[in-house]
Amino acid sequence: MAEREAPNDEELEPIAQVLALTAAYYGAAYCCMEACHTSALTGAAWVAELEEGHHIRIFRNFRVTQGVFEILCNEVEKAVPSSPWARIELKESVAMFPYFLSNNASNRDLMERFQHGGETVHR
Repeated sequence: MAEREAPNDEELEPIAQVLALTAAYYGAAYCCMEACHTSALTGAAWVAELEEGHHIRIFRNFRVTQGVFEILCNEVEKAVPSSPWARIELKESVAMFPYFLSNNASNRDLMERFQHGGETVHR
């Protein structure tokens, strides 16, 4: 068998440049992250606005009356004690479920409406 010569530096330089640029491109996505959910109205503020606003708005968004929503929140609060490490408020967490069902919402829709990342919405 014939022996191959080791490539010299001039032959390896373009390959090294491509590898370095690829690593920099993918690394920049994690180092220089830009906030995605930046709406002025957070999920908790939106739920509070629905509760304080006209009664039909809460029905249009959750397909339950305000009284039923309050009962649901109270029942969840009794069943699941609040954690000091909770990332979101109880009413916001409860609101995600009827919003999801009544609007046939996707995970991405919930992330956008409630201004949370995928991990928080998933939990």
